[in-house]
Amino acid sequence: MFHYHRFSVDSKVLLARLEKEISGRSALLLINRIKEVLNENDRILEEIENKANTFFGKETFQSLKKEISQANMVPKIR
Repeated sequence: MFHYHRFSVDSKVLLARLEKEISGRSALLLINRIKEVLNENDRILEEIENKANTFFGKETFQSLKKEISQANMVPKIR
């Protein structure tokens, strides 16, 4: 899976923690809306990934993702 899922999972964990700490109706509604948007984004991104797997072939697409990920890494400064 793409790295976006990690961001989504981190965001969902943060929202769950916030939800336990707040009590206002408006704040809870906002958190629920954010959760809905994150779920929709996950669905769309998964659909895009599936289409890319179909277009490129799964192995080729995985290889492309790895190359892009490595190219975007910031080199360590010594």
